[in-house]
Amino acid sequence: MMARPRKDSREPGARERIIAAFWGLLEDMSFQEIGIKAIVAKAKCNRATFYYHFDSSRDLFEKAIKEEIVGPDGVPWLPRILLSGREIPASISDRFEVSMHRLDLAMCGGGMDTVQRIVVDRMMEIWAEMLDCREEDLKESARMVIRYGVCGTMGFLFFTGESQGTTMRDIPWDFAEETANRLIESVCKEQGASIDKVRARLLSLEAEAGLS
Repeated sequence: MMARPRKDSREPGARERIIAAFWGLLEDMSFQEIGIKAIVAKAKCNRATFYYHFDSSRDLFEKAIKEEIVGPDGVPWLPRILLSGREIPASISDRFEVSMHRLDLAMCGGGMDTVQRIVVDRMMEIWAEMLDCREEDLKESARMVIRYGVCGTMGFLFFTGESQGTTMRDIPWDFAEETANRLIESVCKEQGASIDKVRARLLSLEAEAGLS
């Protein structure tokens, strides 16, 4: 087993530096152009340290994106707030903008399919929570509606994101809320679930995430 790299407690850990280096490089390069040599140089670590934490640059790419969606320092409520169609609370808007900027970088840098897959997986988990069922009990027709909603939302964010000169604050939230309501109605219809119970569950999950 590879020995664990030493960590200087006065500085961010190597894993955090590697992820930060990846996001920094993605500001100016596509994912395909980012090599491990450039990552470790920017992170001020060596290849052994990189491979202790990540299997490959692709592994780093996916884990960095996942942490923006579900990580403890990311925004695990991102898919939920997109689903609710509610405007971003001012108290968390700055953190939201950072995460959306990074996801925009990932999509524009060649990771559209990866970002969509990760968000779809997370949305399936959230829908199972809201429907109070196991993820494997989601009907295939309901899954198709969820995938359609996620891919449409991610496509919208891709074509109206920072790369196009707009931000999340420019989103017409009335339209977003209307779209979210239609998605909830469609999924509930396909799953045979109560719309009122699902809305109540969504509000409860928002409250747990500090969004209400």
